[in-house]
Amino acid sequence: MESMRISAVIWFAVVPFTIQGFVPSASAQSTSCLNCDGAADTDVLFFGGVMTGGDFPGWSNIPLAAPIEDNFIVGVAVNREFIDLGKGFHIGGEIGLAGRFGDGTSAELWGGPSLRYEGFRIGPATISFGLVIGLSVVTGPIGIERTVEFNNGGDATLLYYIGPEVSVSFDAFPNTEFVFRTHHRSGAAKQSYLPTLGNLPDTLNTNIFGIRKRF
Repeated sequence: MESMRISAVIWFAVVPFTIQGFVPSASAQSTSCLNCDGAADTDVLFFGGVMTGGDFPGWSNIPLAAPIEDNFIVGVAVNREFIDLGKGFHIGGEIGLAGRFGDGTSAELWGGPSLRYEGFRIGPATISFGLVIGLSVVTGPIGIERTVEFNNGGDATLLYYIGPEVSVSFDAFPNTEFVFRTHHRSGAAKQSYLPTLGNLPDTLNTNIFGIRKRF
């Protein structure tokens, strides 16, 4: 059963990247690349953050507004954008790996499709928005996640992942972004439209801050 769970996560994370191999090149068409003039469509996000006790959606979506735990996360995520929807919207896929520390130590792997909106400009700055929806697997629970797991008799190993974010870039460094994201894990026990994972409701929210480099 555990191997099936891990296989599901790997499949969910890798498929968006493999799709790129079946998309014609920019020389063959003009709608299935980020920007066919050669603009960056691959990025790496380096981040750190703190786990919070806030609700999602809610205070956990506001930087450091929710109660902060003595647990933190450090990680990296790689995203590949492969479809330009027009009007500033792009579809891609992300896979990430992080270490979680505090009252315990564990690792997390997540992945899934991503949606990005180029946003709007304020003077020399561009404000952009993004969303990643997928699956997350951890080697062990930590912090409030452990408490939710115990109270529900559940298993936080494999859960849904949602990562809404806002980022800022500047004209002087257009391929560098400063990112805030809510790193959310949930079993969706209270969402009737999704199969429940791990017999758990919302499990963990983390405020993460990072720097993204586009290539």
